[in-house]
Amino acid sequence: MAKFILKRKQFKSSTLITVRNAITGNSTVPDDTCLDYYFKIKDYHLSVMFCPSCHKLMFRKRVFPNTRDNNIMVGGHVELVFFPQFKYIIPICKECNDKKQNLRPFKVELDRLCRAPRE
Repeated sequence: MAKFILKRKQFKSSTLITVRNAITGNSTVPDDTCLDYYFKIKDYHLSVMFCPSCHKLMFRKRVFPNTRDNNIMVGGHVELVFFPQFKYIIPICKECNDKKQNLRPFKVELDRLCRAPRE
């Protein structure tokens, strides 16, 4: 019987899951640090992506220093709508991240979520 081994990079999930901005409290980690953590765990680095919430282009500030603040990519804290005890980090535009609890829930691919480190 043949064994099939799928590497994480070869497998792309098409499962969509609903998330919302998580409450992070007053002692928040800087957004650029969260973004660095995300790309370190996910083992890929993108300078330009579409925001999963508003679908606008967003850019990494360190690669594109002249980008408008609203279009900057940050590491946003999100939680699953149906299981809010699980916190994740995902690249999101600064404009959507700044809306905090006023941002409507949105769908993302399950494999784009990165488990947030425990505090």
